[in-house]
Amino acid sequence: KVYNNIFTPDECKMILDEYVDCSDWETAKVSSDARQNRDVRNCDIISISTPDVIKEDSNRINIDQLIFKKANLAAKLYVKDFPSCFLKEDSGYDLLRYKTGGFYSQHTDSFNEQPRTVAMSINLNGDYEGGAMAFWNKEVQIMVGLGDVILFPANFMYPHEIMEVTNGTRYSIVTWFN
Repeated sequence: KVYNNIFTPDECKMILDEYVDCSDWETAKVSSDARQNRDVRNCDIISISTPDVIKEDSNRINIDQLIFKKANLAAKLYVKDFPSCFLKEDSGYDLLRYKTGGFYSQHTDSFNEQPRTVAMSINLNGDYEGGAMAFWNKEVQIMVGLGDVILFPANFMYPHEIMEVTNGTRYSIVTWFN
């Protein structure tokens, strides 16, 4: 389910201005085995809601609070649309950077070590090409706009991927709900 314009362009810009040139970027890992594998997941990550990244920086604290507020709004809309869904808390926020050639092969977001109920992806920019979120072997492809949020079940029924970014850099924030 896509919810449009949950984040304003100014809010997206504020987040990107804070983190784009930051030195905290790391190669993203493949969750099922916690290792780097650029053949499966070719993107970079910052876990932006961890205390060592926030570092008592008031701007980063405000950004974390903003993301929490807006993610909570989107989650409430999702539960309203799917009243049998119960969400307890999110897992914190990871900022992802997919440069040209970046992708994440088809996968699911819930596994034994980290059971998750719902996945959320927040799109922070629109100045890139490619990078669609695709489900079920690319049968459904979704391009979200600036500030849009997509939520979906994290279980085995929703295998998904981020298709290759063909031009520019795609930025998004992901979190998961229990």
